[in-house]
Amino acid sequence: CKKTEQADIIFLVDVSKSITLSKFRSMQTFMQSMVNQTTVGKDLTRFGVILYSTNPKSIFTLNQYSTRQEVVKAIADLKYPYGDTYTGQALKYSLQFFSPQHGGRAELQVPQILMVITDGDTTDLFSLAEPSLALRNKGVHVISIGVEGADVTQLEIMAGHDKSKVFYVDNFKALETLYKNITQVLCNSTKPAFIFTTFPLLASAVCEKQQADLVFLIDQSGSINTNDYSVMKNFTIALVNSFKVSKDLVRVGLAQFSSSFQHEFYLNQFYQEKEVSSHIFNMRQVGGGTNIGLALDSIREYFEASRGSRRSSGISQNLVLITDGDSQDDVEDPADRLRPLGIEMFAIGIGDVHDLELLQITGDPRKLFTVQNFGSLDAIKQKVVDTICKSKPPLDPTDCTIDIAMGFDISRRSGETLVSSQNKLQVFLPEIAHYLSSVPRLCCTNTPITPNLAYRLVGREGRILYDFNFEGYNEDVVRKVMTSSLGEPTYFNTALLRSFEEKFRAESRAGVKVSQRHWRPPNPFPRGLGSVWGPGV
Repeated sequence: CKKTEQADIIFLVDVSKSITLSKFRSMQTFMQSMVNQTTVGKDLTRFGVILYSTNPKSIFTLNQYSTRQEVVKAIADLKYPYGDTYTGQALKYSLQFFSPQHGGRAELQVPQILMVITDGDTTDLFSLAEPSLALRNKGVHVISIGVEGADVTQLEIMAGHDKSKVFYVDNFKALETLYKNITQVLCNSTKPAFIFTTFPLLASAVCEKQQADLVFLIDQSGSINTNDYSVMKNFTIALVNSFKVSKDLVRVGLAQFSSSFQHEFYLNQFYQEKEVSSHIFNMRQVGGGTNIGLALDSIREYFEASRGSRRSSGISQNLVLITDGDSQDDVEDPADRLRPLGIEMFAIGIGDVHDLELLQITGDPRKLFTVQNFGSLDAIKQKVVDTICKSKPPLDPTDCTIDIAMGFDISRRSGETLVSSQNKLQVFLPEIAHYLSSVPRLCCTNTPITPNLAYRLVGREGRILYDFNFEGYNEDVVRKVMTSSLGEPTYFNTALLRSFEEKFRAESRAGVKVSQRHWRPPNPFPRGLGSVWGPGV
């Protein structure tokens, strides 16, 4: 379906004092977009709106308007008061408006949906759980939509800790287009065959990776008993069914491994969930040892265009490893050979596994999941799906560059040069600069990074006294900085921060930008305070 066919939907909208006029306009745009994605009618989809701050107020009920034009106009005409954010009170208040008296059709098995839109912490935090539960007990599905300063934990409480019904965007402009994700959730939830099994099955509808190539690498070694092997297969099927499998959206491939590698199917073999699930269900376990390194080298073929990979088109490349034991061969080098292809690697370890070994594969602890036994796999399913959906591809090693700028707060000037009467600074500045000139390998690269260093001395009002460009560690430059004639004190203040911001904007092209300043405290002993500018690794 392209439009929501039949539902009772009430918007519960936060209009507290943190909501400016422009933000409220974005909320109106979002609501109108949602309405435009449905088929509005007395016997089709109905809408209502409740605004809340210190007190909630119903603006129009489910049985008040019966055409799309009427609902859109009513939303456009909304006025809002200022006040605090009493979300719990508003949830309790909203329940009555799903009754037949106000146009609710729960008795006719029409889906009942409450969309809460909020941008901040609720004032009555301890009053959230009870009305949220009462709504669910009445068959009302609460969809939590958070913007900017909204608390994700509070959003999850309202949604009954069902993350597939929790949405978050970091600004109000992004809210205006969020309807594209939620529309599919509503559309699927209103199909007659799914009325009683809607939201738990719809995590794929809100996945940020609408297109992806997803390859599974499954351990079938002899240490896994038959029952656990079946549990693992069902878990893999559940993961697959959490995504929208098709030729144009999410493609799935799979292989098994033990002592040897066993091909199952490439990315261009199946384009329907049913086909993928059927093949996985019918897989047989061979047994043997655990050679993960061999499997990682062998799986590389799956990410070639001839095997259905869309890597050359910029489509997200993902590998999910599921294993119950330590590898009998090296895994680090094979994983490093996959990383340059832009493949995001996720690992699920079951039982007594070697966490460090799996971390060598993923390169990121957020992509590593462990459970005590196979029976616990289902508990992490949604977390795995969410992580895959939200993760980003590894950075190009050439993007792993760091620029570090150093400034100085010598507000108690007592000498002619920067380090005059600053004995500790004179000793430690060369050591600090040398230490900062090399960074061990990070998750984005397997080789050390050599940062560029720059130095700037700024007067109290922001006037630049001395300025040195970004370059690799240079003893001569450090010496020039130390012997710079300091005719006036320097201060750590707004002017200094602005000066460094301008320097980074004008001169730095690095992926990470760090400013570090040194000052002379009463003891005196130089200490440093680092500030990060721009994106981080």
